Amino acid sequence: KQILLSCRRGADFLVNMKRLDGRFRYGFVPALGRDLEGDNYLRQVGAAFALARAARFTGDKRYDAIATQAILALLDETTVDDPKEPPVRHTTLPSVLVNRLGSSALLVLAINELPAPQPDLLDKSDQLCNYIRKQARADGSLAYADPGADGKPAAEDAGGANEYPGAALYALMASQRHRPAAWKTELVRKAAGYYLPWWRKHSDAAFVPWQSAAYAEA
Repeated sequence: KQILLSCRRGADFLVNMKRLDGRFRYGFVPALGRDLEGDNYLRQVGAAFALARAARFTGDKRYDAIATQAILALLDETTVDDPKEPPVRHTTLPSVLVNRLGSSALLVLAINELPAPQPDLLDKSDQLCNYIRKQARADGSLAYADPGADGKPAAEDAGGANEYPGAALYALMASQRHRPAAWKTELVRKAAGYYLPWWRKHSDAAFVPWQSAAYAEA
């Protein structure tokens, strides 16, 4: 009961922080009478993911409606690279401003956590999954930085490796609930062969949650 109460309190907070444009108010500083600084796209889509999960867990239709509205607002800031098959969707801003692998992962998770996502949202989820697939390398790792102007791979920091690839792998497995595809499981299986030895050399607690969630879901 305490866990359920905590879930509802957190979800109710997000409901109360909803803005007219579908996003969430990041916070408020009463002493200064202004909004809290530090808002960004990844935190917004993370909040939508959390509320969508609360909707699926509790069955509360308010959470479902507000999470869906937030997802639609955030999808407005994505674009499709090539309308040809298979279409690839990602955020319009480059990864130096909004990490495209991380934002694609969280959007896929948010959509597939909804109790009953509509077909048009699932289509966009598949397009985001196609972007994740495009980032897969031959060794099983996932690229999480955009190429430079010369087309060469950009430098990647260890902090990003702890966050974005695991979230992307988890997103692919979550998308299997509604749009199963053999390539998704195969990509995650191959990634496990790369990231287990990588983690043994770069062990960090931040790496564990997303990666564990991906393989547990698989």
